[in-house]
Amino acid sequence: IGCRDTVTKTIAVFDKPPLKVRFRDTLICTPDAVQLEAIGGGIFSWTPGNNITNGNTATPTVNPTSTTTYVVRLDDNGCLNSDSVRVRVVSFVTLSAMPDTTICQGDTIRLRVNSDGLQYSWRPVPEVLFPAVANPFVVTYNSTQYEVTASIGSCSASDRVVVTTIPYPVVNAGPDTLICHQSFAQLHGSTDGNAFTWLPSSTLSDMSVMDPVANPTITTSYVLS
Repeated sequence: IGCRDTVTKTIAVFDKPPLKVRFRDTLICTPDAVQLEAIGGGIFSWTPGNNITNGNTATPTVNPTSTTTYVVRLDDNGCLNSDSVRVRVVSFVTLSAMPDTTICQGDTIRLRVNSDGLQYSWRPVPEVLFPAVANPFVVTYNSTQYEVTASIGSCSASDRVVVTTIPYPVVNAGPDTLICHQSFAQLHGSTDGNAFTWLPSSTLSDMSVMDPVANPTITTSYVLS
């Protein structure tokens, strides 16, 4: 008689524990510190271990003196996972504002900077539509010097740009007139601008003089710009 018995053994297979760092890359200025943050459940360990506080927690504080990539490892009951975050370190803020410029009075212009700053502050605030962005729009009625400060933590740099305003030119195309078919009319325009033109030019003797002769075949509106 054959007697037999069976025993079942279950081997559980677990996936890697979920792990995520809150940001992939960040920027600080010496001697500032930044708090890192990992999301997951288990035992955390961060490397490298220099210039780090609470390296066995999900939220250590680091103050590296040079650009460093920190690796976090998570141990959840023997199941391991890892992730990393790069902390870029600079010793000063770079900032270069756009060249001074001239616009027509009351026009809107966008100010621009070239900078690695993280925070921005523009003055005078009342004329800047969004004074906390790098490249804000401003409405300028009078010539104004705009000042910008860019910051990375405790480090900052400042620059300025002068926006000069000039009034829109005054222009007058002269009174409307009435002519017979196939006859001529002389236009009489005036402006304080330093350049001007008449349109449409096809029936004018010269579009670039103030008093051209017009010979329209139909009723025509001539525009002096």
